[in-house]
Amino acid sequence: MFTQSTLSLPPSLPPSLLPSEIGLASLGASDDEVKKLASCYWHSVEFGLCKQQQQQHQLQEGGKEGGKEEGVSSSSTTTIKAYGAGLLSSFGELEYACGGGKGEGGEGGREGGPLFLPWDPEVAAVQAYPITTYQPVYFVAESLLDAKEKMRRYCERKMSRPFFARYMPMTQSIWVDRAVRVGRKER
Repeated sequence: MFTQSTLSLPPSLPPSLLPSEIGLASLGASDDEVKKLASCYWHSVEFGLCKQQQQQHQLQEGGKEGGKEEGVSSSSTTTIKAYGAGLLSSFGELEYACGGGKGEGGEGGREGGPLFLPWDPEVAAVQAYPITTYQPVYFVAESLLDAKEKMRRYCERKMSRPFFARYMPMTQSIWVDRAVRVGRKER
């Protein structure tokens, strides 16, 4: 079931981690790789969805002969929450994406509704996207951390950059895996 609401982030996971990962990946990237990163950005930071586990507890009354026995049962359900800024800024598209209106979608997509795919940066990098209509495809991450880690692995394995950069939160600095020199153009 798709729910119309926003994802509340735990304090230890600031929302800037995924955009930072994409931004750092663009350093030293080719024009084609930057286009793929832009597509990943669109399908995650702008229009991303994320799974969220919710625990439900229910008090149960049982019946033993001669007396009542009570217990608590718990179950877990998964809901889909919006985290993309473009999606959250459009009530109509939020309703469309989360199944609240005529275009009710589901796993695999339905007639008149969007298609939901698991978050895969390699697929998102080449997935076309309209900028003037609701999205026909939404990518659903297992978690925000999972989305970031998959993005990082994609960048490390599929991009041929001359260096890799990573943000170091403890020192609030950018770490680069090798010396980088800025060349001067000869006149």
